[in-house]
Amino acid sequence: MKKYERIVDHYKNEIKKGILKENDRLPGEEEIAVLFSVSRMTANKALNILQEENLVRRVKGVGTFISTFSYKSNLIGTKSFEEQMVSLGIKPSRHLVDYRLFEARTIPLLKNKMKIHDHERIHYIVRVMYANNIPIAVGYSYITPKYFREVDAVSITGSIYKMLKEKGAIFCQADTEMTALLPTEEQKTLLKIDDEALLKATTWLYDQDDDLIEYTEMFYVGSKYNYYIHINKNGEVYEL
Repeated sequence: MKKYERIVDHYKNEIKKGILKENDRLPGEEEIAVLFSVSRMTANKALNILQEENLVRRVKGVGTFISTFSYKSNLIGTKSFEEQMVSLGIKPSRHLVDYRLFEARTIPLLKNKMKIHDHERIHYIVRVMYANNIPIAVGYSYITPKYFREVDAVSITGSIYKMLKEKGAIFCQADTEMTALLPTEEQKTLLKIDDEALLKATTWLYDQDDDLIEYTEMFYVGSKYNYYIHINKNGEVYEL
């Protein structure tokens, strides 16, 4: 067995036995090199392999952390983040990063799709989404003023979908586009990751009047989040 393989196997066994748990911090390269009597290059190679296998995440200037958590979500349907998490037995939570109001005239595309006037104000909300206290996504949402003019900080840390439903919104259709890209420096900080690929889901959500009620860009940590689609024998796509 090669030296770096011995290090990889050691930490895999620690994870398997439950000695190392999600978000536990591993020793640095230099310390691992001493512990296993290897060079820093060998220690670095072992950590890179663990990262490639989605067992750890390496954050530049911060450290290496156990990161084995992941989950699947159906791409089809209008379930909220909270509903998806609860259905999977996962504890959801959110952290509010930013909340502002923009005059609709400054975002003409959204103004026209929301069918609102120039001086009406669109809600802009930035939040980090957590699953079992692990940051898995950051979302940037633009919400119509059709159903509420003002909100408080407590409300927008909860489910926006639930809030819209309570105000009478009926979700009729949604268009989602998926792309992959690298995170910005801000997203690295918010999601506690390094140069790991993100899965971007851009969604346009419409109500019963065919008015746009929410435009959202969600950036999911690629190693933590998997989308799937079910297609039956007739070629129909639907939610399980």
